[in-house]
Amino acid sequence: MLNGIIFTGPSGSGKTTIIKHIINTFDIQLSISYTTRTPRKGEIDGVDYFFINKNMFLDIINNKINGLELEEYTKFNDTFYGSLKHDSCKIYDLEFEGVKHFINKKGFIFIYIKIDKKIVINRLRKRGMNEIEISKRCAMHDKFDELNKIIKFDLIIDNSYDLNNSIKIVENFFNKIGLFVKISYIFFFLFRRFKRKKPFNYRTLLCKFYLVNACTKGDECCYSHNLNEFPCKAFFIRNNCRRKQCMFSHDPSTLDKLDEEIEEVETKIESPFI
Repeated sequence: MLNGIIFTGPSGSGKTTIIKHIINTFDIQLSISYTTRTPRKGEIDGVDYFFINKNMFLDIINNKINGLELEEYTKFNDTFYGSLKHDSCKIYDLEFEGVKHFINKKGFIFIYIKIDKKIVINRLRKRGMNEIEISKRCAMHDKFDELNKIIKFDLIIDNSYDLNNSIKIVENFFNKIGLFVKISYIFFFLFRRFKRKKPFNYRTLLCKFYLVNACTKGDECCYSHNLNEFPCKAFFIRNNCRRKQCMFSHDPSTLDKLDEEIEEVETKIESPFI
């Protein structure tokens, strides 16, 4: 099962821009992180981050707030960042320390957006960062190269020069993920339906020769001759059954379980990131 897609990369790498494009293109949501830092110009609470105070963040860490449980959290420059646990697949936008919490967790895809350090410095200066803050960010930039040694990234993109090309690469990758997830759910569905702890019981299948009075094996036939065990298609689909003369079942319970399984799988296939 796909639990999440993790984007990481140094500040100024363009990963936020790429993530916003992916969210607008595919049926998948961003896991909005919680942070104790003050909002930057243009950032919106509940859209870019949930901006909270330090005491509230510590309460979440200590499980003192019902319904809020952190998947991971990290501290950088006396500022806390953290991501909540989710029941469905989400996109995570994580810094260096945050990614490390997911290394041994199953069901996550890792995407690394890399960039030349000189370009990062220019971008951070355009953001209005002072030289001390830029120096700290650059030190963190060097650490990201270490991640490639401890994490096997599923996709690495150099976004130093062509943002549009980087977006196309990620789009193609997401299309492949979607196809893979769809196929996985189909195989999971088939495996679940046809998996048997015991040898296959042919009595769960109706003898088609019996239907046309052509079965010559009688009681020795391995298939079922009991029509009442199977739903009447004329009754449930066309609503033109002969009723009393019909030997098939008109009990809705014979269809309920099958309908639930089909609906569940069709939902997963339609939107593989749910």
